[in-house]
Formats: sequence, C-alpha cells, structure tokens
Amino acid sequence: MLVTSAMTRNRKTFLSVSAESCARSALPKLGRVDMTLGHWFHELQYTILDALPSFIADRIQRKNLYDLLAEYTAIDAANQQKKSQ
Repeated sequence: MLVTSAMTRNRKTFLSVSAESCARSALPKLGRVDMTLGHWFHELQYTILDALPSFIADRIQRKNLYDLLAEYTAIDAANQQKKSQ
C-alpha cells in the first residue's frame, strides 16, 4: 500500500495512489472515524490481505518490503556515487 510522493521517491505502481488522492479521501474522515486506511484502494488491498492466511499475507508483505529496500538501496548507492565524482 503505497502513496506516490517524494517520500516514496514518486514511485508509481499499480498498487499506489497519489498523495493528493489519498489526502482527498482521508481528510473528510478526520475526526469522524476511529481508523482509516486513507484511500478506498488501500482499504480494498487490506481487506484482501486480511482474508488470506497469515503465512501468505506475511510472505507477500515481506517480499514487497524487501523489493522496496533493494530498490532504495540501489538508488542511494547511485546517488552517493554521483556525489563522490
């Protein structure tokens, strides 16, 4: 569940929503509900993951996190290399 923003390095994927769209969806709920996932698409993703057996959901989430970590590590290494030149 990603939001495309500077913090996520504007990474756009099938599973991400824009920061503007997420804020537009979440702000009307502020103070009206106890919990929100921000955007209806994130609620759908959560519902699907929650319905899966935990060992499958955990595996999916772990793979996504490792993929993000590898991508960000590669980007950081490239940025460090540019700075040292």
